[in-house]
Amino acid sequence: MAFSIEVMDQKIPETFPGINFHYPTRSDWQHTAQRELEGDDPDEKLTRTIGKLRIKPYYDHSDAVNLTDFALVPSQNPHYGPRSWVNLSRVVVKDENQGNKEALHALQTGADGILFELTRPLSQYEILLATIKPEFCHISFVTHNAYFNLIEFQRWAENQPLTGCIFWSDPKAALSPIISPNFFSQGLLVPSAATVEEEISSALLLAVQQLDRDNAQATIHQIAFSVALGTHLFLDIAKLKALRNLWYQVQGAYGVALKSVHIHACSPAWVQPNYQPHGNMIKATTAALAAILGGCDSLTVDAEVTAGPMANRIARNVSSILREESYLNKVADPIAGSHYLDHLVAEISQKAWELFKSKIG
Repeated sequence: MAFSIEVMDQKIPETFPGINFHYPTRSDWQHTAQRELEGDDPDEKLTRTIGKLRIKPYYDHSDAVNLTDFALVPSQNPHYGPRSWVNLSRVVVKDENQGNKEALHALQTGADGILFELTRPLSQYEILLATIKPEFCHISFVTHNAYFNLIEFQRWAENQPLTGCIFWSDPKAALSPIISPNFFSQGLLVPSAATVEEEISSALLLAVQQLDRDNAQATIHQIAFSVALGTHLFLDIAKLKALRNLWYQVQGAYGVALKSVHIHACSPAWVQPNYQPHGNMIKATTAALAAILGGCDSLTVDAEVTAGPMANRIARNVSSILREESYLNKVADPIAGSHYLDHLVAEISQKAWELFKSKIG
């Protein structure tokens, strides 16, 4: 783990003229760390690499980078708070009636919206979405093998105040009509990769290929990303921030008005025998924390692989607890000013952008 210590202005408080605290410097840290390591160089001993990223053991103001232009701005949503995200509960749709029943239950027990995962062709959206009020919740879809019937959905959605996304597993099947100003029809499922920079560059490449295929000016703001998060808290925070940063750069390259991209973060089910029972709950909390601190717009926490009603409820409540009891929604950008994370975001952004440019060559 890396630490960040802010060196403050060394002034003697007027009310306590006899007190002068010593503020630790990098040299102080190096001296103490070297003594604890019995003479070894702490920078050499404690620095580690993850992929091509070099993670140092100590960061301070001398490592600061200027990322103020990409700080998370406060949300204008009075209900969710300055750090706003939507708790999307996943419903795997086997048939319309079953999907509707599960969706209504989730919405009545803490979810802010539903992520419908379509596993077969679907056309009866009036049954799937019966009594669901889109003006009060988000409605999103994950579709495999082009199962999404856009014409039927548009018929149902006509004049509806929709908010949400459609995430396509096959970008070639993605369609780009503007269904609603706050509904993103060009959502892309970002494939996992060996390194963070490879994952981000792949996401950008998929999006640019989509824009080159369609009318870029008309569809660029229909793009959204769905990103899976794992167990690396700091890397996942930086991954989301770097992706958002670089998407601004892509928009600039296309000469369009800059607009923040919708990022959906997902914590896939995780099974490790050493952490059972409820090991997924520990991982889900770490991933959800990373998603929120990294600036996700929507969040899905998947339950245990063999989920039952209680496991589903636990997964759904992770997001609610982080908002209602941990108060993570009270500050727009809780990690702003962290020298370590700012440096990590900058390094990931640089490496991912260089890799992206090499791919589009």
